[in-house]
Amino acid sequence: MIGSSLVRHQGGFTLLETVIALALLGMLLGIGIPQLSRQLQARALRLDARALAALIHQARSASLGASRALQLCGSRDGLQCNDDWHQVILRPAGGRPIHHLRLAAPERIIWRGASTPLVFHPRWQHNFLNGTFSLCPAQHTELAAWRIIVSRLGRPRLERKPDDPRCRTAS
Repeated sequence: MIGSSLVRHQGGFTLLETVIALALLGMLLGIGIPQLSRQLQARALRLDARALAALIHQARSASLGASRALQLCGSRDGLQCNDDWHQVILRPAGGRPIHHLRLAAPERIIWRGASTPLVFHPRWQHNFLNGTFSLCPAQHTELAAWRIIVSRLGRPRLERKPDDPRCRTAS
């Protein structure tokens, strides 16, 4: 009796239970982390598409309000226009950038349209902006791409494109 009162029953997990729990946790993380990565990239792509559409809308409105032409163009360095759409700048024709958009997601941006850069004139009849931006996922290429369709008058329209052929053919 004296010996049995000294021995206490201790609760806890056995080594086998701990190993099984860790194996299950590892499998759940192995499944969940890639899915989380895809969800984060899809969200960043959607936010970038919305930000670019908002900048197009801002360029259109500002050109009408300021009575001057504004350019929206792609830029590698955020200062000078070129056909590289890693960053997007808004500036008066030939002037210094007044707005700079650096995209959050690692994507490719493809512009197919009438002119580069996009020039928003204060008089609508001078605008000829028909074209489409395609925002293609750089990783997780199974994700849907986003398109921003720009009308002749410079109005942007967002569209989710699950299988955009421009994204498959672009380098």
